[in-house]
Amino acid sequence: MMMTDRIDLLLIEDNPGDRHLIEQMLLDVPDSTFHLETANRLGPGIELIQNQPLDLVLLDLSLPDSSGLETLTRVYKEAPNVPIVVLTGFSDSSLGLQAVQAGAQDYLVKGEVNANLLTKAIHYAIERHRAEEALRKREEEYRSLIDDVFDNSTVAVFILDENCNVVWINEATEEYFGLKRDDVVGKDKRVLIREVIRYIFDETAQCVDTLLSDYENNTFTESSFICHVTADPASGRQERWLEHWSQKIRSGRYAGGRIEQYTDITLHKRTEMAEREQRALAEALSDSVIALTSTLDLEEVLDRILENLHYVVPHDTSEIMLIKDNVARMVRTRSHNGQGVTERRLGARFVVAETPNLDYMDRTGEAMVIEDIHRDPNWVHLAGDEWLHACVTAPICFQSETVGFVNLLSETPGCLNEVHAQRLQAFTAYAAIAIQNARLYEHSRELAAVAERQRIARELHDAVSQSLFSASVIAQALPRLWTSNPDKVMAQLQYLDELTQGALTEMRMLLLELRPSALQDVSLSDLLRQLARTLETRKQIRITASVDTLPMLSPEVKVALYRIAQEALNNTSKHSQATQAHVTLRREDNRLVLSVDDNGVGFDIDETAPTSLGMRIMRERAEEIGAVLNIQSNRDAGTTVSVTWSDESI
Repeated sequence: MMMTDRIDLLLIEDNPGDRHLIEQMLLDVPDSTFHLETANRLGPGIELIQNQPLDLVLLDLSLPDSSGLETLTRVYKEAPNVPIVVLTGFSDSSLGLQAVQAGAQDYLVKGEVNANLLTKAIHYAIERHRAEEALRKREEEYRSLIDDVFDNSTVAVFILDENCNVVWINEATEEYFGLKRDDVVGKDKRVLIREVIRYIFDETAQCVDTLLSDYENNTFTESSFICHVTADPASGRQERWLEHWSQKIRSGRYAGGRIEQYTDITLHKRTEMAEREQRALAEALSDSVIALTSTLDLEEVLDRILENLHYVVPHDTSEIMLIKDNVARMVRTRSHNGQGVTERRLGARFVVAETPNLDYMDRTGEAMVIEDIHRDPNWVHLAGDEWLHACVTAPICFQSETVGFVNLLSETPGCLNEVHAQRLQAFTAYAAIAIQNARLYEHSRELAAVAERQRIARELHDAVSQSLFSASVIAQALPRLWTSNPDKVMAQLQYLDELTQGALTEMRMLLLELRPSALQDVSLSDLLRQLARTLETRKQIRITASVDTLPMLSPEVKVALYRIAQEALNNTSKHSQATQAHVTLRREDNRLVLSVDDNGVGFDIDETAPTSLGMRIMRERAEEIGAVLNIQSNRDAGTTVSVTWSDESI
């Protein structure tokens, strides 16, 4: 429209003053091309709309024969192609906004209007309307093309009219929802949701409530939400995740209705789920590794394996078999189904080479998935199998050796798959290390026990046996000595008593060391004094002990200090050529200081390897309790071994 063209306006306003003011404003516009008709009621205004062409309507919403948005609706119905500018009072700004949302081009507050603002509003409204009409025409021209695009789109589309009736769906909607177009078009979407669609969604409440709430309140989703569509083999519907959003249809045949779109995000969702599952698996494996490696007790390791398997693979019953001499024995079972038959499975034995499933895993190192153990001809049935069906089983392999197997069973057939097998195999790799570490630790303890027994045997041979042999010789010689030299009998009897007392002392110490708990029951002061007496008798070295009154010590600290003193005195007796040694244990504030001094030949510390003369053993024992070991020695100047242990509790 050119600015010189005549502009036909209709003003519907019941207030004479406001009507006159607007007329005057339009007259005051220079070179005005406005032609104004007026009406003081809606009825006469509609008659004018019906009988003559108009370029724009200036409409007061508060009229004697109509008020509010109903006024706009009636005018819009009679003149859908004529732009409308609404006039409101000072207190009706919100009503003006609602009018714009309902289709008006603009609104003006009557008390704030001037000629310039009114002119601009009229021209802008006409131009906007013209642009919208051009756009609407283009939309109609391309409607068939858009329909084709929608119908071939991978986005599912519902088009609803203003009464929520379905007027169109595309092929993607039929595929994703398992619906037929003829069964849907013309139906109320709300009824479809309640009777059909609600059973398609997994999270029924969330999706259904949101959609029905939007229909009820005539609102639209400001942000998308996700619907999980379940699979239905009967209709061919596949499991999908659909992202939903909707928008209002503002014009055209279905104005007031809505377009609903459902974008297929299944691939993204599954990738996200797989990533989340992998992260959860990594966390579960990490937690399991910490749990499995925090103990070296084999029995506890086996228990923790079963405890942590629940976080890696869902199951109802779990089992561990360990192999010895090519025979797999059931050593652990755990059931979550309450059937209480797991104990009856314990101890079951299988020759690996003669049991097909075990033999396969032993040879290949691969896990197995069994959909139903009752249909597997190679399954060896045990008590309680009647409740179980699906199984995933994996070998426990350390390096190239199979040390056992883990079975996970479920009451539901076919619920375990290759993904679960991969998870279980990843878990068994860590379980194998934990089992091997526990076995090595157990073996090292057995070796340590053998070494300790050998040491005690040497002590018995070197000390007790020799003392008893000497006592036996003296006892046999005493009768003859009584006859030949009675004066020496008392001296020999005294020596015989010393030998037997020394042997008794040696035996007491050896008995204490054979029972580690006994070392904990005796005070450290008594242990050190008895140790000094024993070595003094055995080695013919004068050993004295000076021990302060001590607080209650933990068994670990007591045994460690005793063993350090024992090792230091043994080194003194074996290597120092000393004639005297002194053991001191004194309390200094919150510290205990243990020292062993001798007057032996000493040694050059710089020239002596730190692992020699038992130094390594003493340092390790000191480190175990957080103590500090110090060794001082010089050639021909003796040796001092001291250990300092600090604790705020003493």
